[in-house]
Formats: sequence, C-alpha cells, structure tokens
Amino acid sequence: MIFEGEYLNAEKNGKGKEYNKNGSLVFEGEYLKGKRLKGKEYKGSLIFEGEYKNGEMWNGKIPISMNVPFLIFVFQNILYNIMAHLLNKMF
Repeated sequence: MIFEGEYLNAEKNGKGKEYNKNGSLVFEGEYLKGKRLKGKEYKGSLIFEGEYKNGEMWNGKIPISMNVPFLIFVFQNILYNIMAHLLNKMF
C-alpha cells in the first residue's frame, strides 16, 4: 500500500489517500492513530462510504450494486430460519 497524507507520531493521522501497488485509489478519507476513521473505500469503483470503527467499515452507505449479493444472503438466512421453525413445530 502506498499512503499519501498526514502523519502524527509516525502514524497516519488526518486526511490521506491509500493506493494499491498498481496505483489505483483504495481509500480516501480521514485517519486517527493509524486507523481509518471516515471516508470512501474503492475496489475499482466505490464500495463503501462512511465511518469506520477500529479501522473497519462500521456505519455508512454501500452502493446498490454491492448490496444485491448481501440481500440474497440475508433472504436465504430468513427462509432457512422460517423452515427450521416450521419443521420444529411439525415434529
């Protein structure tokens, strides 16, 4: 990773940008004590915009195109739980 931005006490702190080894933008935003605080994360295109907790995505927006697989996963889990509940009532 290549970092361009502000440092404090040898840690990323303040505004900055991270690039992968190919020079593509991976993250643009704010850091606190070396960890992402808030900003935009990219994997070719925007995948997340919002706040980070302990450097991990926490509260924000995910583009609709990125939500589709997640929504399918959630729906499958809901169906599984309903079926398990119905089967338990039957037996």
